[in-house]
Amino acid sequence: MYVSIIGRTWKSKVREVIQKIKAEKAACYIVTTLDDIAWLLNLRGSDIPYNPLFFSFVVVCPDGRLHLFVDSDKVTVAVRQHLHLEPGSFVEIDIRESGAEGIALDVKVELHAYEELKDFIHSMVGTTDQGQFWFSPFCSQSIVSVIPKSRRLCKTSPITLMKNVKNPVELQGILESHIRDGAALCEFFSWLEQTVDSSEVDELTAVEKSREFRSSYENFVGLSFSTIASSGPNGAFVHYKPKEETCRKLSREEMFLLDSGAHYKDGTTDVTRTVHLGVPTDFQRECYTRVLKGHIAIRNTVCPVKTKGNQLDCLARIHLWNVGLDYNHGTGHGVGHYLNVHEDPIGIHRRPYPEDPGLDVGMVISNEPGYYQEGGFGIRIENLVHVVAASTNYNCGKFVTFEDLTFVPHQRKLIDPGLLTSDEVSYIDSYHTLCREKVGALLRSLGKTEALKWLIRETEPLG
Repeated sequence: MYVSIIGRTWKSKVREVIQKIKAEKAACYIVTTLDDIAWLLNLRGSDIPYNPLFFSFVVVCPDGRLHLFVDSDKVTVAVRQHLHLEPGSFVEIDIRESGAEGIALDVKVELHAYEELKDFIHSMVGTTDQGQFWFSPFCSQSIVSVIPKSRRLCKTSPITLMKNVKNPVELQGILESHIRDGAALCEFFSWLEQTVDSSEVDELTAVEKSREFRSSYENFVGLSFSTIASSGPNGAFVHYKPKEETCRKLSREEMFLLDSGAHYKDGTTDVTRTVHLGVPTDFQRECYTRVLKGHIAIRNTVCPVKTKGNQLDCLARIHLWNVGLDYNHGTGHGVGHYLNVHEDPIGIHRRPYPEDPGLDVGMVISNEPGYYQEGGFGIRIENLVHVVAASTNYNCGKFVTFEDLTFVPHQRKLIDPGLLTSDEVSYIDSYHTLCREKVGALLRSLGKTEALKWLIRETEPLG
């Protein structure tokens, strides 16, 4: 992948990992997490549906050698050029990089067959008598068993923590991909309103149509997960996937939930919107508005840097709890940059995650409270947000807050303004103004007249 999209070279990433290995006085770091490898090497693959990954292992050594274990048929000419490999050779040309304090560092890649990792580690244990072998808590026991207990260092992956914090180039790409994604969804919901009365429109049709609209936009690669399109009572199943035997027709009598996302070359999206194509009941409007209040509470949170997600989770639920309602899933998960749509270990959950490093500037996370009425309907509202420095009146340490990356309107007819505070109304109106400005400009430039009309209507002020 180009540095213009990624923001830094793979060599600079390896150099930073090496400094962390040296700080631990470790013999090496064994990388088994596939999105860590893809991120580290600025490469993407297609071995796993919806995840741009390739099966491989990596061992990074403090002397600058990076051992890549991968099937040879995946090492194309383009990959060799990217890794600066000599044609017909398994050893990289020396790459001189300026390391910490100006120290020159040679970075070398050596290729190995995918299945040779354990033999390699066993050999390295026998020939390296100093330093522990660093691996993450998620490393396979089959691999760990090769390492003597006295030489094991089980600790959070340094690459995972580096990957969680997006650089400015990555963040700009993520923002731009979300604007295109928002335009595609405006097209979808405009189309849906016009065609819902047709007997041909069902959940599977919605899945295909939402993909069709996204695929027409620049840098589209594919979906980031299997689309959840659920109408009426199917919406009460949190992770429902439409199938022929369960597929419902879409109707003006039911609520419709669409949880979908895409990979673009410059970013990954994940967005959920819930709509009613007819006249919602008072209870549906109340539930939707209380979910939206929780969504806004998370979005507008100001908290100390390194605050962990479980400390914030109740903010998304409190307005539901106040009337005896709740939802049985997490409120947020980390998201990669053209990588996994679920990127551990950051997130917003009821229970603490031991590996969670806490919020820091540059992290991207989802904000997705919901409510599910068994046998009736499902509601979820999901934006991706990124962590930014907060401006506070006083200076008692570093504080952070969130900014939206997703720009798709919230359905106005489902909002009960009587349940909102003036600050919440102000936020919704400001958010809708941004949707109109950012997504509207793209729709206008592409001549998407019907989608633009839909966007303008749905972003009229509440206040």
